[in-house]
Amino acid sequence: MATLTIISVGGVTVTDMAGGAPRNGHPVEKALNGDAFSWENPNDLRLTFDFSNTATLNFADSNGILSDDPYSGSTVVDQQLTQAVTIGGRTWTPSASTVRWQSPPPVTVEDEYHVTLFDDQGNAYELVGVSITSGYDTQVVGIAFLGEAPPVGTALYYIQGQSTYTGSTSSPIPGLTVDPSTAPCFLRGSLIETPQGPRPVEDLVAGDLVMTLDHGPQPLRWAGSSRVPGTGKLAPVRISAGHLGNSRDLCLSPNHRVLVSGPMAELLFGEAEVLVAVRHLVDGRWVRVEPRAEVEYFHLLLDGHEILLAEGAPVESLYLGRQALVALDAEARAEIDAVFPDSPWTQALIRPEIAGREGRLLRVA
Repeated sequence: MATLTIISVGGVTVTDMAGGAPRNGHPVEKALNGDAFSWENPNDLRLTFDFSNTATLNFADSNGILSDDPYSGSTVVDQQLTQAVTIGGRTWTPSASTVRWQSPPPVTVEDEYHVTLFDDQGNAYELVGVSITSGYDTQVVGIAFLGEAPPVGTALYYIQGQSTYTGSTSSPIPGLTVDPSTAPCFLRGSLIETPQGPRPVEDLVAGDLVMTLDHGPQPLRWAGSSRVPGTGKLAPVRISAGHLGNSRDLCLSPNHRVLVSGPMAELLFGEAEVLVAVRHLVDGRWVRVEPRAEVEYFHLLLDGHEILLAEGAPVESLYLGRQALVALDAEARAEIDAVFPDSPWTQALIRPEIAGREGRLLRVA
């Protein structure tokens, strides 16, 4: 189950820069059918938010991600409303039906679209349009923010030609918050194996070929980077040379998963090879946390989840699941949505994952 609190459509005031009403109706509602914000061109738009005008949505959740169109054909597979809710005078009531044409129809909660807005200082915020669908009747009922919400009383702006709109989207739940500690990343200087030999991760760009353990040379579809404080849960982890087959020391973000194989993995988990976040392997000797004032992390994305060789050690590529969705900023997510327009945030893991306490058993492997 999941719970999400939204600002109702009635709590979002939209005007043009002269204070006039939008020409084409409320864009938060109209954006169900495309970028209704851009329909006001050439007028930029000003949005203010009443954080007291909220509604709470309770719905089924199987994967921690709120997506658009949670259906297989006409059958609902996730995100069914579990508690009645009234928004703007209309009440939606849960139904036991799972097929959209049944009566009463199933009712689902959905992530309909994302829009990038800016404050007076140019800081970007990502607005999420949240909808409820009853059978085939979809209505945008409110908004949330992916990442930090603006301070109370702050106006945000849709700037024609600069703000972006993305449909068929996904967001982490609950909270819709960004946590950069969750993404698998390499540090500057890490050598990634390519058909031409090892190359520094910071030199790789989309289209470059990298070597994968399972599928040989594969093209990068997206490469990105971010600078964050290198302390606390963002502090990098150093793997000493030779510990995982790496020829040199290798530094990774704490949630970057590495491939562990051998008798211990087979004995403990019944799998010849498993993925485990490197933070679970920290032993203070061969694998150590190394805080620093700032760190630049690099992300490598392929068509699917793959095993790469970094300094000779088998490690994962960027996995488009909940961790990446929560970790990447609005600009990076928009770039990835452009590369993979058809719901990219549901890749399959290339190997079974071992987490938490079980992962720590592999320190001695």
